[in-house]
Amino acid sequence: FRVRTPSISLHISMSRAMNLCCLQSFWIWPLCGLVTLDAFKLLDVGAPRTGTQSFYDAMKILNLNPVHSGYQSEVRPALCEYLFRNGSLDDALGVLDGFDAAMDEPFMLMYEEIMAAFPE
Repeated sequence: FRVRTPSISLHISMSRAMNLCCLQSFWIWPLCGLVTLDAFKLLDVGAPRTGTQSFYDAMKILNLNPVHSGYQSEVRPALCEYLFRNGSLDDALGVLDGFDAAMDEPFMLMYEEIMAAFPE
């Protein structure tokens, strides 16, 4: 499907769209205007090498502040500590503060916890 804004056109395949984990009813088409979200809203649960870089770029084009653990590796330690070493969930979720969207591993491994913490 296609997302259009006043200044860009973004094409997303249906298989890529299926990797978009939408919290409640927040889908890609409300982003048709350039928007700024006030809290974390989008979680891409696609595995690495499934278009997470393209999705990250798309979110940047739409003026959002996404975190991609491949680009911003400083978020990984708290997430991996929670997932693999019985670390703090609060510390792991704290890495999402200030971001609108997240993608790439290990976010996909803790989607249930993220969706519970950010129900909107």
